[in-house]
This record gives sequence, C-alpha cells and structure tokens, in this order.
Amino acid sequence: MAKRPLGLSKSNQAKRARHEETPPPQVTLELAAGEDAASPLVQLRALWRAYWTSARDTDVLLNGVLNELTVPPAQMSAEQRAICALALSELAVFKAGVPAEDAVPGEDVHACFERALQVLDSGESEDADPLESLARSKVLFQRVPLEHVSQLSVQSDEGRLQLALDAQLEGGKAAFRVVTQDLPLSLEVLRSFDDLLDIAENFGDPRAADEGLDSEDEDEESDEEEETETPQLSQNHPLYPVQQRLGEHYDWLAARLADLATAADGSAAAEPQTLREIARARGELALRRAQPAVQAFLRQTYGEGESKDEAQEEALAGKTAAEQLEAALELLRAAQDPEDPDTWVAVAEALIERGNVLRQGSAEQDKAYADAEALLERANVAAHGKYADVLENFREK
Repeated sequence: MAKRPLGLSKSNQAKRARHEETPPPQVTLELAAGEDAASPLVQLRALWRAYWTSARDTDVLLNGVLNELTVPPAQMSAEQRAICALALSELAVFKAGVPAEDAVPGEDVHACFERALQVLDSGESEDADPLESLARSKVLFQRVPLEHVSQLSVQSDEGRLQLALDAQLEGGKAAFRVVTQDLPLSLEVLRSFDDLLDIAENFGDPRAADEGLDSEDEDEESDEEEETETPQLSQNHPLYPVQQRLGEHYDWLAARLADLATAADGSAAAEPQTLREIARARGELALRRAQPAVQAFLRQTYGEGESKDEAQEEALAGKTAAEQLEAALELLRAAQDPEDPDTWVAVAEALIERGNVLRQGSAEQDKAYADAEALLERANVAAHGKYADVLENFREK
C-alpha cells in the first residue's frame, strides 16, 4: 500500500520563531492500491481509517477528519456523511470524560450526537446508503449509554425517558446493516449494542465489573456479597422496558452476528483476525445465554430432594445446557488466537461450564476440567503469571 504523511493541523502557520519549534503532529496515512492521494475523499477515508486502526486514545485524528469536511452535509457524498457521523460519535466518547464544569457549550456529548444525526438526516436518498445506515445504528447505540444511562441511578423515575430510549434502541436495530466492505465496523456496532444490553441487565449491580475468570478481586468477595441480588428497577425507570425485553434483544443480536459471520465467510477480503473476533463475539454471547439452563441444572442437581418429575427436569436442563455450551465452545475454539492468551482463557471458561453440567465424576467431566486446566496453565505462562490466582482457585475447587 502507498503511504504519505499528512499534517493534521489546518490552522494558519505562525511565522518562524528564532528558536526551534515543535513540528505539528504528523500521521502516516495508508492508501489502498489505485487510490488517488490528491482526492479529498481518499484523504478523508484514510484519516478515518488511521483513527479506527489506532489505539483510539486521542481525538486528534477525529478532529482531522472533521476539519476535512468543509462543505454542508447536504452537499456531501453518502460516504462523507457516514464518516462525519462516525467521527462525531467517537468524539462523544472523549467529551463524556470532560467534567460538566469544563464542558464547552455546543461541544458536549449531546451536541456530538445531535450533529451526527443531523448530518445523516441531510441525505436526500430514500434508500440510505448501507454505510450511512450502519453509522446511524452506531450513533444511536452509543448515545444511549453515553448521554442517557450515564446520568441515571437505580432510583431514577423518569417514565418519559423510557420512550426516548426505546425509540433509539429500535431505531438502531432498524438501521443496522452488515457492510461487507467494513466488517470490523459492523462488528463494533453489534458489540456496542451488546455492551448496552449488559449495562441494562446489570444496572446497579456492584458485582458486574468483577465478573469473569480474570477478576483480580474474586478471592476477596464475601459470602454476603456473592448473595447480593441485582437491584430491582421500578416500572417507571428508563431502563425497565429494556430489561423486560432482554431476551428479544439478545435474539436479535445473535441473529445479526450470525448474518455477519455469513457475510465474512463469503468475503475474500475478510482478515483472519476479523473472523476470529466475530467467532469470539458469537461464542461469548452463546456462553452467556446458556447460563439460565446451566443454573437451572445446578439448582435441580444439588437442591434438596429429587422426585421423579424433578429428575426429568434435571435431565432436560442438563441436555439443554450441554447443547448450548457445546455450541459456545465450538465458536470460542474457532476464535482462538495463537498470540492472544485471553482467547485461550475464554475456551477454558467454557470447558469449565461444560464440565459442570456433565455427570459428576464421569470421564467426560474429568477431561473437560483437565483440558481447561491445561489451557489456563498455558495462558498463565504466556501472560507472565496473569492467571496464577485463577489457576490456583480452579485447582482448589
């Protein structure tokens, strides 16, 4: 790919001072073969791509993108409008970290999202460009947590906001498109929806941040903390309708991830890393969705007494859980990255869950646990002891 450096600052150059000044920030932009380096659209596309593939820890490139857009939105191409809206939605992430007293009027989170939607609404076409639609989906899914949920508490009682949040969620779902030319962005939008559902499902639960095999504070949880239940939201809470429809929303997410996987499998341009990331997103979702069946099986297996009906229910729950966990395992195995120990740990977690629903003391259960332990050992070595506590806890149980 051809490369060219481009200064991001569009401000007037100051007269050269007597002392040596720090040069303006430079970035190397990668252009696809055959792209015209002099084209404003190519430059804009390259700037956005440079931000998207970076660590995304500064808004310099985003401001560069927005500075490149010098014409009114109605005069932009569909791709320009989409990139503008995407840049504004990402800029909102940085604005969300600015204290209220330091926020500049017209440049806060709300303003970023409003402007992004105005840009997208300026298009004249009845059939929106797929990238524009995907950008709208991203804006709406990001807006809910950054602008609205961040201002809520468990005690919030704002029934009017329910309609606004529901409209934004449904609008984001309706706008979503799998853009084969940008599979990573398509996946990112679905991940943002997944994150939103996770926030809604665990809203107000202090344990939510400590879940997972690699939680550093897992050992320090008391029995009382482990028994703490997620706070119940009132029917007027803005997130109450979202919680009530979680199953429906997760079904939609699973279906769209499957669509994305199909599109990626049929694309010769899909990178192996992208395929792994899609498989991991699907596997992690499948693992979470298996939890109700897993918990039902464990309650029936280790609960008091066992009537004939209870034994049948236990067998059914175990069969359902095993099937769901096997599906999750297949996806997580496909997602394993030889350079990423976290992906090995994800498989280990699924193997442990799989072992939990197998017959106690069976050869199949022993193998599931042994395979999980081997993966944890390998990941711990590769990650320089990151999973030492997790491995020790697993062996003690």
